[in-house]
Amino acid sequence: MFSLTLKGLLAHKLRFALTGVAVILGVAFMAGTLVLTDTVGKSFDDLFKTNNQGIDAVVVRHESQDHRGMAWPEVASDRELPGTFDLREEMGRRGLL
Repeated sequence: MFSLTLKGLLAHKLRFALTGVAVILGVAFMAGTLVLTDTVGKSFDDLFKTNNQGIDAVVVRHESQDHRGMAWPEVASDRELPGTFDLREEMGRRGLL
């Protein structure tokens, strides 16, 4: 059985070589795709991490969806965050409303 396999490989050297090249290229492209995806993801994570340094509060829409139907993540109410207050109540106490 082994000699028959060896004879078949020797008879079709080009096909055998091209099959090996195809396997090597396929593995290389898959590895490259995974590395590229991971690198781009890490770059965006680092970008958002550095751009959001020093931000204490973020203003978000009250609706859970925007005009395109995209869902926004649910966030905690501002009253649940320590050190925050309701601006309307504060302005009412000061007579500004």
